[in-house]
Amino acid sequence: MTSESLRPRLQTCLAAARVLAQHDGSSEIQTHHLLQGLRHAGVGAAAMDRLGLTAARLQDSARRLFDTPAPVSTPGDVELSAEATHTIEAARRYAQEEGSAATGTEHLLAALTDDPGSHARRVLNDLAIDAADIKCALQHVLCPPPQRRWPSRGTRCSSVGVSRVVDRDDEGRSAEDSPVEIVAFGPKRPLLRSRWLLVAAALVAVVVAVVVVRLDQRRPFSQVTPPATSPTAPTTQPTTEPTSPPVAVDSPRVTEVGRWLLGVTGDWELFARGPDEVVRIQPALGRITQTRLPALQSSGPVSLIAGTGGVVVRPLDYVPGYIVPDGAPARPLPAGLGQSGEIFPGPDRGHVWVQGAQDGRTLVLVGLDGTRTGPSIRLPATTQWPLMSDGAGYVLVRGVGGDYDARPDGLRRVTRGSVAAVGPTGWLALECDDRARCVWVAIDRATGSRRTLAGPPADPNVPAGAISPDGSVAAVFRQVRGSEPQTVHLVDLASGADYELAVSRDPDVYDTSRLAWSPDSRWLFLVTGKRLVAVDPRTRAVHELGVDLPPIEQVTVRR
Repeated sequence: MTSESLRPRLQTCLAAARVLAQHDGSSEIQTHHLLQGLRHAGVGAAAMDRLGLTAARLQDSARRLFDTPAPVSTPGDVELSAEATHTIEAARRYAQEEGSAATGTEHLLAALTDDPGSHARRVLNDLAIDAADIKCALQHVLCPPPQRRWPSRGTRCSSVGVSRVVDRDDEGRSAEDSPVEIVAFGPKRPLLRSRWLLVAAALVAVVVAVVVVRLDQRRPFSQVTPPATSPTAPTTQPTTEPTSPPVAVDSPRVTEVGRWLLGVTGDWELFARGPDEVVRIQPALGRITQTRLPALQSSGPVSLIAGTGGVVVRPLDYVPGYIVPDGAPARPLPAGLGQSGEIFPGPDRGHVWVQGAQDGRTLVLVGLDGTRTGPSIRLPATTQWPLMSDGAGYVLVRGVGGDYDARPDGLRRVTRGSVAAVGPTGWLALECDDRARCVWVAIDRATGSRRTLAGPPADPNVPAGAISPDGSVAAVFRQVRGSEPQTVHLVDLASGADYELAVSRDPDVYDTSRLAWSPDSRWLFLVTGKRLVAVDPRTRAVHELGVDLPPIEQVTVRR
């Protein structure tokens, strides 16, 4: 099959499959590589999203099922296996049968599903996904419930087969600028019956929406007294809610870059906040989503937390905050999240810690819908503000005698000095003796073991840095002079070697959300001079993302 007969997004997926095969050390591209490659773009990726078929789940299953051979001699000799070639030919036939001039990701996903003995089907079977699940997911993506118009005559959607008139095809072309396209897999039901099914589905959706709105209007209003607006000491605030300005109703603007960003293939996302918008960056899909954000009525610190289904933007001051759902306009935070005070990531993506008592000394675990769902953390009276995340879903408290990890079951001292960087595996602390001679100390979170490192210690008067998820490197800040930008350094946690990067950040005592690591520790993302850049920790080279972004103030990662 020539590349001209493949849509660009399918070509991207095939290129991804080749890279995955090379990474596995395989001499051939197998059908399970094709299946994993489809995660990168197109209708196939959208259908897999509906089924929860993430890149990590597919990769884990393939590793369980198939032995990894010895690495091949050169990347160039990785070719399609006979099974993969047969599957791509089957996808081409699907495209021809429905009258399409080019083969798309939906055709390949259907073909992978139809071969019961293939590597791809073995992976799907291992994940309890059958052919009907795949075709039903394709149905929902290709022929969703009618929101704009009825399907044209001859177009059918059923749980057995999938047909559609393409409103927006695999390359983003609308029906107005491309020919009508029919996709069909399997037998079809009569048109009249399908229309009545769609009518029934639409009526059910309307009834459910009305009930949800009525219930939401009857929800009691939270009267939690907010804590301090100043990070130095919490004080009582009035119990009236801050008034939210009208929320922009502009639909998010999506830009398809058409290539991987930074060569990333992992299933994670980057969120960045500018003065008036939130940017969602999906590197493996080459997709940028920009959502308008109402102007924040505060010039102070702002919390940016990426959770399940969206990102929370909440100022420290007693002013409105917002949630930006994935693919939807921003809206005011629910009452349980909309007060002032500090907010921190919880132990999972669906929860956050918020200050919930009048004196500000209690943190409560709250869902993203504003409902209190779990235990609380009581802070000691000697707590010094501001607090910060401990890097693992709880809170780090500075008090008399050092820094403490605060959890619902109590406090545990991390260091008698001060924590300079946090991460999921542990902390990097600055500790000094009686004569003020200071050293780095790497502290393991799981075992509590401590290791003194060589090299110059950090400045204790800068925001805490971040340790890479694999625990190998810490990114820290140094202040040369009070009014000058802070320098950024990478510290090797095995040797203590310290490397200054060719970037800087503006001084900001309380802002710790100017940097974030990718989950695989491959990239460090940093905000410098309102720009978002990526640092390769292996070479310490600074890279642009290669896409146009607005001015950026904060960054965070969602795994």
